[in-house]
Amino acid sequence: MIYFSRAYERNRILQMKSQSEFDIGAQVRMWRKARGFLQKELAAKANMNVTQLWALENGRFSPSIRNIERIADALNITLLELFTSPSEEVNAPDATGGEKNRM
Repeated sequence: MIYFSRAYERNRILQMKSQSEFDIGAQVRMWRKARGFLQKELAAKANMNVTQLWALENGRFSPSIRNIERIADALNITLLELFTSPSEEVNAPDATGGEKNRM
């Protein structure tokens, strides 16, 4: 796994969102299920209301970047990982041009 700076992740996410319509709710649901969380469990860990999380997963709520960060933190994944499927690996260069691995 890889660690990225939050600024790098935010910029990549904004690029992804501007390039195509992206269903963040479906991604959150996929990761939540992959991690074995119920909606109420993830909502509590992400300091969100369960109704908000339900609305997000069903495309009725557009989350702030802060809410997306909280969800990623609660799932113990990076922001970029949230935008990929649980089976995909995310690789990106660190500040030195090499790859950073998570420890």
